[in-house]
Amino acid sequence: MTRGAQLAAFALVAALGCASSLDLARVKDAIEPLGPEAGPALSDSPNVALAKVEGVRAMSGELNAIPLRWDASREAEVAGYVVDRAPNADGPFALIARLSDRFRTVYVDSGRDLAPKRIAGKASGGLAHAETYYYRVRAFDGGGRIAAAEPSIVSGTTAAKPAPPSGVQAYSHLPRRIALRWQPASDPKVTGYVVSRSPSPSGTYAIVANIEGRHQTVFLDERLPDLGVFYYRVASLDATGAAGDPSGAERAVTKGEPLPPTGLRVASQSIGANELRWEANVEPDLRGYRLLRRRADAAEIEIVAQLPANTTRASDSAVVPGERVTYRLVAIDADGLLSSASDPLEISALDYGLRAHAAGDGVRLGWDASAQAGFLETRVLLAAAIGSGNEIGRSASAEFLHREGKRGARYQLIGVRKDGSEAPASKVVEAE
Repeated sequence: MTRGAQLAAFALVAALGCASSLDLARVKDAIEPLGPEAGPALSDSPNVALAKVEGVRAMSGELNAIPLRWDASREAEVAGYVVDRAPNADGPFALIARLSDRFRTVYVDSGRDLAPKRIAGKASGGLAHAETYYYRVRAFDGGGRIAAAEPSIVSGTTAAKPAPPSGVQAYSHLPRRIALRWQPASDPKVTGYVVSRSPSPSGTYAIVANIEGRHQTVFLDERLPDLGVFYYRVASLDATGAAGDPSGAERAVTKGEPLPPTGLRVASQSIGANELRWEANVEPDLRGYRLLRRRADAAEIEIVAQLPANTTRASDSAVVPGERVTYRLVAIDADGLLSSASDPLEISALDYGLRAHAAGDGVRLGWDASAQAGFLETRVLLAAAIGSGNEIGRSASAEFLHREGKRGARYQLIGVRKDGSEAPASKVVEAE
């Protein structure tokens, strides 16, 4: 094809089939391998005197390209060479390059031309992976006449897509993550890997990582749910960005959260304190428990205590006498995973049961003996309208007589424990 024919073809394609400037550029790139018009226009008349080109060879295994080499002709009248390509050994061959110099004996076919390709409907854009093509190289003279001698036909094959990496392993039972590793590819054309994940072995795999480097052969998939089941495949990438076939699917499971504690119950009660017990969890890597409390009129949940794994009881000493509270217990393992909360335990804190009755000899106070049992003595206060009341006496039993008391007087109790500490005050009760 002469330079004029090239330009005419370019103009025709541009007029008929190109919708954009990008399409025009692609057509121009496709005919560019034919080279500039540095030599004579090719003639339809053959040159029967020129010998065939010797030493033609094609190199296989290159990425999306097939290099060609041949021996330089010894005939001084040779002005250059034409290179033809065919998808089959018996043709049809099509011109893909013209080299206008007797010593230009190398050509790399990257497929950037309009000649037929092995993939149906593919005109330009390069050679694909694992494609075999057939070539012939013929000399032409100064008048553009191509040698009539029967040329040698050689074949070359582009590199296949990279093989999947071997030794893919997925590590299970890690907290909210899965670790992957594999053997580095032996193919030096591999430039990295792509990791994909699916919730089922036959499901849709989504890419979760593109890893650069042939020797970067580990990946940590993080921020996963507890006790999640996943399947992974790893494929190799070459320098063109093409991924080969993936490895077989590897199954992995993230670590499950601890079981929720069971058997949460009241062991005993005293004024201002609830003693709780529960059954021990069975997890071998249990770190401990977290006791939670919610007061009847509160929206927030409070942490009562953080407890070690060998403990199955706890005391809440911050409850108000008679108030209603709800407890839940959470287990925590060595990796910090939290269980679901236990079944709720709703109870009322122990109350003094204070009663005040005005009689002829004053006001008689009484309270529950079970409350008094936990105290060394009980302080009796005459409640004030503002602030703390005034102590009017102490009792080692569950009763007290206020001789100066009258109907309508208001009273309050504070228990004193055996260690000298004081329990929370009772509710204020008015003498009837």
